[in-house]
Amino acid sequence: MVVRDNPALRNEEFRFFDTEDLIPNEKMLRPARSHHFTIGLIKNGDHSAKVNLIDYQLHKNSLLVIPPFTVDEFCKSKKDLSIKVASFRLIIC
Repeated sequence: MVVRDNPALRNEEFRFFDTEDLIPNEKMLRPARSHHFTIGLIKNGDHSAKVNLIDYQLHKNSLLVIPPFTVDEFCKSKKDLSIKVASFRLIIC
């Protein structure tokens, strides 16, 4: 996933972005494994995603939580899709 750089929100351990910040690319549509938590709130529209190969249909006001080390794939969305996403890593010392 490619996100436009926003200096006010830049932090190696925490990122916050929405659909307007995303730059669509082919990599976003492939399965991927991340090392961070991702929490997304669907504010508008419909979206389908797979988490560990399980299909999910997401609608307005759906909350998606993806824990680290799971395989996620973002499949289809409508043009009116609006998502707010927080992504972060937990570091236990």
